[in-house]
Amino acid sequence: MLCGGVDPADRLSSRKYSAVYPEGPNLSAEGFDKYAHRVVNTWNTCLKNHPKASCIHAFNPQQLIKGMYAEFFPDWLAHFPKDQLLVIKFEEYSKNLAHEVMRVFDFLQLRHLDDRKQKAILQQERANKRRSGSGEPMLDKTRAFLSDFFAPYNAALRNLLNDSRYDWS
Repeated sequence: MLCGGVDPADRLSSRKYSAVYPEGPNLSAEGFDKYAHRVVNTWNTCLKNHPKASCIHAFNPQQLIKGMYAEFFPDWLAHFPKDQLLVIKFEEYSKNLAHEVMRVFDFLQLRHLDDRKQKAILQQERANKRRSGSGEPMLDKTRAFLSDFFAPYNAALRNLLNDSRYDWS
């Protein structure tokens, strides 16, 4: 099983380019800050009233919990042995595509491609590009707030994978 992870704060922010985001791509950085606080408060209310597992599996808006990667591992590991799970950090994939693609090939026990075929694959246009929008960067205070919120979930992922790259702090 292949899983991709990105900084959960960035993951939540990128949802404003998706049709599922209530305010859409025109949301300002200040508007996103309010949205982030609202969904975290809604999450905390869920935890006060329900078991954590219930909140993980039924919480809405789902975009917040999708960044809590470690919370999904118990379900995955119930069906896949840990050695059949490869987690790819999107930031590393973006910086060194060739290396990460070869990691996937190795994990899947596929033969390595000759340079010409590898180059042809790596130079293909990306199919899933970020949609255009205001592109307003996240406020520093919002990033700090979300980083603090996601810190225990990132620490759990780091511990599960025994890999400090997944800390995002």
